[in-house]
Amino acid sequence: MQIKIKQIVDVITGYTFRGAIQEYPDSSLFVLQAKNIEKDTLSINVSDLVAAVCDTSHTKAFIKPKDVVISNKGVFRSAVVRSNKKILASSSVYILRVKDNKLVFPEYLALYLNSPIGQQKLNHLMTGAAIKYILRKDIENINIHLISLEDQRKLVDFYYNIFTQINLLERKCDIMKNIVNGTLNKILGE
Repeated sequence: MQIKIKQIVDVITGYTFRGAIQEYPDSSLFVLQAKNIEKDTLSINVSDLVAAVCDTSHTKAFIKPKDVVISNKGVFRSAVVRSNKKILASSSVYILRVKDNKLVFPEYLALYLNSPIGQQKLNHLMTGAAIKYILRKDIENINIHLISLEDQRKLVDFYYNIFTQINLLERKCDIMKNIVNGTLNKILGE
């Protein structure tokens, strides 16, 4: 079933800072920027976020657990935020807040938007000459393919299984390199 994204999520624009984001390590407010949405992962590593202080009295750009975030400039990546920390989205990010968990899992939405099909749809919405970006109204009107919740869960589980296997293979390669280097050092007496 094809459905407009605005039917299943609220799209919230990130907060516009008046200058460079100043880091305040003692602050309990963290800022999520487009650079924090990493390639090939479905969740945000909140330990990489900058702690900051700013006037947030007139913004709705606070991220809640299970919100999907998507970069709106440059490379269009999305991920799910799972943290209960006080996190503010910067203007380079849109928050996609699922309206009804009985229609879509946030992880499926992020997986779909990161897929070649989702990326193709997002790339068709790009505007701008030097730096490509997507307007809020355009992302609200993008059509996505919804499947049953059971199939969404299976796809997300399948993704996490593959991701875990890739991490294990990378660790195995590192161990094998260390064995070869250790053996070489032992043979050469160094």
